[in-house]
Parts: sequence; structure tokens; C-alpha cells
Amino acid sequence: MERPSLLEELKKGGTRRDNIFNRPSLRLEYRVTPINAPLPLRVIIHGHKPDEKRADTGKVVQLAESVAELLKLAENKLGKRGSVIHMEDGSQVEDLDALRDNDHLFVF
Repeated sequence: MERPSLLEELKKGGTRRDNIFNRPSLRLEYRVTPINAPLPLRVIIHGHKPDEKRADTGKVVQLAESVAELLKLAENKLGKRGSVIHMEDGSQVEDLDALRDNDHLFVF
């Protein structure tokens, strides 16, 4: 059976195993992602209201899959439980698809 080319692997995003010098101890395994795959969004989370001026700069995290997961992540990172997420301008976040990279989110 013929092994798929690197280009085919990139298109389908599969896993490719290479065996260097046919030695099991040197075998490498890595994930090949498609070139056009979207990069994960990073956001900065804060543990206070947007209108409160604080010296903290927030924490950069990868955007979660849901609002509930983001609230749980914020609780783990900031050490306090929140139930509401607001943006820097004070608007409430209801849909994570509306967020952009490097948005400041305030969880309280």
C-alpha cells in the first residue's frame, strides 16, 4: 500500500508517523493540521467589572467552546466564580462566535 504524500496529509489533517532510521526509540509522532484551519482565538480575562480600574493586566487564555466552559476556565484562572461575561465597552457576551482575537473579557 502506498503512503499518502505530505500534501494529502495536510489537506485531510491526519496523523503522520515517521520512523527515523527504523529505530523505535526515535519514532516521532506529530499532528499535521490543514493549512487553512482557523487558529484558536486568545482572549484576555479579568475578574472585575469593566468600569473598575485595577492594576491587574488580566490573563491570556484560549477561547473555550461554550460560555459555561469559559466561566469555569475563568474561575480556575482567577480564583473567583463569575456568572456574567462583559466586554470592555460593557456589553454582555452571549455568543462566543462574536468575539475576536485579543478581546478583553470581564467575568464577574
